Amino acid sequence: MPRPPLGERAMTDAERQRNHRERLRRERPPPPDPARLLREAQQEIDRLRQRVHALERHVAKPQPAKPARAQPAKPVDPDSEVARLKTTIRNLRIKVANMHEFSERERDRKGIMPFASYGTITRCLHPDQPSPTQEQRREAFVLFSQWWQAAKKQK
Repeated sequence: MPRPPLGERAMTDAERQRNHRERLRRERPPPPDPARLLREAQQEIDRLRQRVHALERHVAKPQPAKPARAQPAKPVDPDSEVARLKTTIRNLRIKVANMHEFSERERDRKGIMPFASYGTITRCLHPDQPSPTQEQRREAFVLFSQWWQAAKKQK
């Protein structure tokens, strides 16, 4: 036997489900920021690229003779290190491409305007820019109209 309603009338199943889903949305952690992930991946790629260049220079220049006492803790084969770093860079580029795809899907799903369209429209409207030509205005209007129509279809 269900409990008596708290208010004047009992909640419908739809109201109960809506409240439950809203509570789940509030408790869910926010998704990772694709722009931040992309920046971090690009920084990692740049760091690894610099490491590859340093190792290639190391392999290319002749090494001075080391004293007999000095022994490296662990010898590193520069060729295998370069190959490993190139593989890491390739994998990171794949990750970046996947993040771009994810960002595009999220942008389309949420109705966010593409950055290129936003820039074109901003150039036409910004007070610091010289007066836009008729062609630039037309292009901005077409881009905004396309975005608006797509956003209305999603709702």
